[in-house]
Amino acid sequence: MTYTNFTYSDIAVEGKPSSGGATGKTIPGGRADLWDAVVTVTATITNSGSVKGAEVAQLYVGYPASANAPPKQLRGFEKKPLDAGAKGTVSFKVLRRDISVWDASKQNWVIPAGEFTFYVGASSRDVRLTAKLTVA
Repeated sequence: MTYTNFTYSDIAVEGKPSSGGATGKTIPGGRADLWDAVVTVTATITNSGSVKGAEVAQLYVGYPASANAPPKQLRGFEKKPLDAGAKGTVSFKVLRRDISVWDASKQNWVIPAGEFTFYVGASSRDVRLTAKLTVA
């Protein structure tokens, strides 16, 4: 709980992952390229209140319908302390693993083709920003 308010703005999604399976060498934990950052999501948070506080921004990912996945999955969070009236940027590195689903027929982690939605907010029920990324 905090005694101030925060506003969110300026979401940006950078990266161009391609659909398909992981191809890296097998290491403990899966294929090596599952641990590569393929997307970066950034957002600006402003302490719009009159006292210093800290906000925990959360990143959720919505998969394409073909993935048959839950509507939102938590993929990162960052605590940002801010003085009254101050702005700060949160940045989330999204790994190949974070946007992959297990394909039983291929026996591999696969990034599904389609439209991903990235949500940034204070919680899964308090989403402040959304951005989309299409994977071919």
